[in-house]
Amino acid sequence: MAAKKAVLVDVREKGEWDDGHLRDATLPAPVSEIPEIVTGKTLEKQFPKGTVLYLHCASGRRCLQAADILMKSGYDVRPLREGYDALLKNGFPG
Repeated sequence: MAAKKAVLVDVREKGEWDDGHLRDATLPAPVSEIPEIVTGKTLEKQFPKGTVLYLHCASGRRCLQAADILMKSGYDVRPLREGYDALLKNGFPG
């Protein structure tokens, strides 16, 4: 992530993000809005194709939905199985 070749993407809802998020994560949109930002090329401006996107959410389920959408659009996506709380417990800084 430090070399800007990968991005930690939070696909939780905005309220969850506002309650606390991982320090190096970004919130482009909740999973419900991802089809719209992919179609409108908004996401491509933020994350050029070729950037690895590591996705996380509260439980690990929504990031699988988002990964499916993003992979079909040509992104290199790696959904993290662990949810937000597990990532905090495993040392990701909040």
